[in-house]
Amino acid sequence: TSRAMEMAGLKTELFKAGTFKAMGVPGVPLTDEQRELLQSRIDEIYDWFTSVVMINRRDVANSTMQGQTFMASEAMERNLIDGIGTFERAIEYVRN
Repeated sequence: TSRAMEMAGLKTELFKAGTFKAMGVPGVPLTDEQRELLQSRIDEIYDWFTSVVMINRRDVANSTMQGQTFMASEAMERNLIDGIGTFERAIEYVRN
């Protein structure tokens, strides 16, 4: 975004207080310190998410949790879901 704005003759001026305020504002490049903070948060969330999945969904391979998406049949094969059905069936299941 920063490069595209520069090529269009646009310049962003940012007024802020604090090292991490307004991180990711279009047209303002991230600092190395901001990149490190964002990556550390992403790593923390990923570790938390995958550990919860591994605890609650037995036999899920680590290769299954790399950010990809799956169609229902493949999600079932990978033990990510318990069944395939309609929205109405899910509502009926929850009500009973």
